[in-house]
Amino acid sequence: MFLFSCTPEFLSLKRDMKNVVPQSLEDFQSVMDYSAVMNLNSAYLLGEIGAGDFYLKDETWNALSSPWVKNAYNWQKDIFQGSQSDIWNRMYEKVLYCNIVLEGLARNKDDIYDIKGYNDVRGQALFWRSYSFYQLAQFFCAAYDKQNLEGIIGLPLRLESDIDQKVQQSTLQQTYNKIVENLLEAEELLKDDKPSVYGTYFKSRPSKIALRALLSRVYLQMQDYSGAKEYAQKVLSMQSELLDYNKVAVKPAMEYSFDFFGATNPEVLLYDVMFYNNVIAQSRLIVDSVLLRSYQEHDLRKERFFTSTNGGDTTFRGSYNGNVDLHGFITLPEVYLTLAESSVRTDDLIKAKDVMNVFLSKRYANGSARDISSLDKGTLLDFILQERRKELVFRGVRWQDLRRLNLEPQFERTITRNIEGTVYTLLPNSSKFIYPLPEDEVILNGYKQVQR
Repeated sequence: MFLFSCTPEFLSLKRDMKNVVPQSLEDFQSVMDYSAVMNLNSAYLLGEIGAGDFYLKDETWNALSSPWVKNAYNWQKDIFQGSQSDIWNRMYEKVLYCNIVLEGLARNKDDIYDIKGYNDVRGQALFWRSYSFYQLAQFFCAAYDKQNLEGIIGLPLRLESDIDQKVQQSTLQQTYNKIVENLLEAEELLKDDKPSVYGTYFKSRPSKIALRALLSRVYLQMQDYSGAKEYAQKVLSMQSELLDYNKVAVKPAMEYSFDFFGATNPEVLLYDVMFYNNVIAQSRLIVDSVLLRSYQEHDLRKERFFTSTNGGDTTFRGSYNGNVDLHGFITLPEVYLTLAESSVRTDDLIKAKDVMNVFLSKRYANGSARDISSLDKGTLLDFILQERRKELVFRGVRWQDLRRLNLEPQFERTITRNIEGTVYTLLPNSSKFIYPLPEDEVILNGYKQVQR
């Protein structure tokens, strides 16, 4: 690994981080600014492959070169087939960088006189480590069910940079406690209130608004609807501007709809790219027809999110990265929808309807949005969840939503795929919603393996 953005002494950085001795505040900020590690390769691709929003033709599936992608696509018992998981490794690489910075800051605290800068870099490291743990928990741990946490296994919480240290699996409660604890600490430390463009193209550093958006997502996953509502409101009190899709031009077929890297997009709170595999290439991915039919007349998202290929299939072109890379971090529309859902669940229907009316006005042709003023609680919640599904397509959210909503019988969903005449099924609350740990981690560290 090489930290190209760091000072020269880091250019020979080795995998054994004990050989690295960053000392100055500038050194530590350079580590956090290494976007090739911190802003790329988020884990959400694992969910996109299995969430059912797209399908592959048989010949495309057969041509996939990555066995783990094929196995994840039809929810096989053994995903990684004894090999390492690049996504697992990449996420713990982020954790490693964060631990180096946190330890280095503590070690050199007396020599750093810029207290505001010190706090900001520490906040960035706590943010990225928490975000990495959160992503890993969505795939390698059970869904957080606050009614059933006893004995549920969590992640190995690596909190030190010593890669030789044996770290045992935590409980699921301990995993989420650490995520929330570190984010709340970071909230007090981060310098920037809103996203800023560092470098040339993108919003790469965490800000208070991005952190609060992440906390709203974490609390929603934990069924802490008061917490989700509180932090979603905090975000929208800081920034509430949505893109008006009435003013977003429809591009020619096969062109991407939004700005490259999202630097000028007010809805992008942090640049975050999912791990890439060509399974999501426009020429391969075919959008599920049931999903497509859910976009009603006058819904402006349909033409901006999707386009027809030369072969007549429908593919996705709505990434907020403005290219084939899928954007993974929370966007402002997700915050609106989280606030609306958590408001309904805490019996604040007036707030939910007000929020949704603002949101709908930016996604439907002028004057055509549905009148929701008379909807009762159950119907309103159903409607919000439908809008959430349509808005957050291919943004890493669907897998998370399936896991949490499957805990409620009225929202359970079964997903099927047909490959060469064989039908594969993912049932609600199936153990296949938990990915198996990479076998090398189980062997080396004695971790308890998931039974799928």
